[in-house]
Amino acid sequence: MTNEKYLEEVKKNIILTAGNIELYSKNEDSKEVVRTARTLLKEGSQESIFASKLLLTTVLEKIREEKIGKKQIELDRMAYDLKDISLAGAHGGPVAGLITHLVRKVVDRVTGEKEFKEKVGKIALKSLESSKISENYKKDLKEIIRERIPRTF
Repeated sequence: MTNEKYLEEVKKNIILTAGNIELYSKNEDSKEVVRTARTLLKEGSQESIFASKLLLTTVLEKIREEKIGKKQIELDRMAYDLKDISLAGAHGGPVAGLITHLVRKVVDRVTGEKEFKEKVGKIALKSLESSKISENYKKDLKEIIRERIPRTF
């Protein structure tokens, strides 16, 4: 899949997700963040597209957090990291899983992926700052964004 096709798929997913959040969410702050994400999407740069995706992912995580609780979200994240390590380890043992995890971190640095993620995070945080949403909601979303930046979007 070429980069352009991949970005088109990401855009389609963003549009669908934004529509679903706007349709089903009763929270006006969530809807305002969706509008901010759509504005970012219209800018069209790769960074702004992923910042838009990050904002929507953050809203979904906030909604999920309200439904199942913050502690469960943290446990899910730990389980995901462990699953990532253990899946790689299933083929070559626990050491292979750990090595794969570490190699991924090194690849992030070498390919500039870490810088890209940080750039996307900064765009998302800046956009969130200019959104007309409540300070508590904004604070919660900023915290979620900071936790998600090192991970994939």
